[in-house]
Amino acid sequence: MKLMFICGTLEPGCDGVGDYVRRLGVALLRAGHTVNAIALNDQYLYETSFESQDAEGTVLAVLRLPSRMRSVDRNSLASAYIEEKDPDKISLQFVPYSFHKKGIPLLLGKNLQKLIKNRGVHILFHEIWLDSPAGLRQKITAAAQRLLICRLVAILKPESIHVSVPFEKMQLAQVNINSEVLNLFGNIYPGDKLNLKGGISVGQIAGIGSSVLYFGAPPRGMFRAIFFRKLIEFLQAYEEGIRLVLVCGESKAKDEFCSSLRKILKGYNCEIVDCGFLAAGELSTLMSECQAGISKSKPHLLGKSGAAIAMLEHGLPIWMPRWDGKEQLSGDFRKQLIFPELGHAICSEKLGYHPLIGEVVEQFTKALQRS
Repeated sequence: MKLMFICGTLEPGCDGVGDYVRRLGVALLRAGHTVNAIALNDQYLYETSFESQDAEGTVLAVLRLPSRMRSVDRNSLASAYIEEKDPDKISLQFVPYSFHKKGIPLLLGKNLQKLIKNRGVHILFHEIWLDSPAGLRQKITAAAQRLLICRLVAILKPESIHVSVPFEKMQLAQVNINSEVLNLFGNIYPGDKLNLKGGISVGQIAGIGSSVLYFGAPPRGMFRAIFFRKLIEFLQAYEEGIRLVLVCGESKAKDEFCSSLRKILKGYNCEIVDCGFLAAGELSTLMSECQAGISKSKPHLLGKSGAAIAMLEHGLPIWMPRWDGKEQLSGDFRKQLIFPELGHAICSEKLGYHPLIGEVVEQFTKALQRS
């Protein structure tokens, strides 16, 4: 199979979908397929870039087109690249905000139709429309995104469509779009054990006491309030204390989060370790040394959280502050490691590393070859 991925961005470590494309692409290459990728709206560079991107020792050839470039020029370069590589199939990795800063890429379908021509099309909807819009503006955005997705499918006529969780399969079915669930895999995989940034050592994380990993963007809104409340309740009852290990990209929001944590948790037995941004190998080391991790996901969307899946692949028990222990979780992978209470997660036995990439590659390949 000759395959071309199309996504928004391919900046390593800065875009979850781009990292997903890179790892899936090299796995398909190792399986004997011919694979390339195009970043059609890359926000992390100023000039067109033809690159060879490495993942796990295998290189994927990609074309990155800057979002600052005129749309007509990006489409022209993308068309020439597709004609040069001449793939049998095009796999669109769709997230609304990857192709438009407001999440409504109205011309995407028409532009892609010109690039793809008569080739077979596959779509993986990593995100669809806003599922819980708050206020008039978000409700208008959600309605526009829903209409856009219906138009995109009508224009491109994909041979197969995937989503990450059953909830989104149900949402698409409500607008007469048939899809199948393709399980996610984690983008964090084992590397050499490394010392971390800022002078933080693995020994510091693996020392006496329980280390709990918070990995991802700083919490916002209702989740932030739930997270702080439940963490304080836990610390009031757990005299041994914990080490809260933060891995968040550098930003004002991250700095404010750390400052709030230190202020709110002052007087409690909780050490805060700020690791900043870490590479995949460093993160894998952390996951192997911590006793539990934290998931921000809602229960019905857990299966689309790359951070949660990576922690489960590493055998790391997960605390889900948003889960009451009764609502059905999306996905069946290692459910015995998922807990509504932090104390149960910390005391749970860790499991060995079990990557899902091989299973996903097999499912993905069968779906595209069957279509």
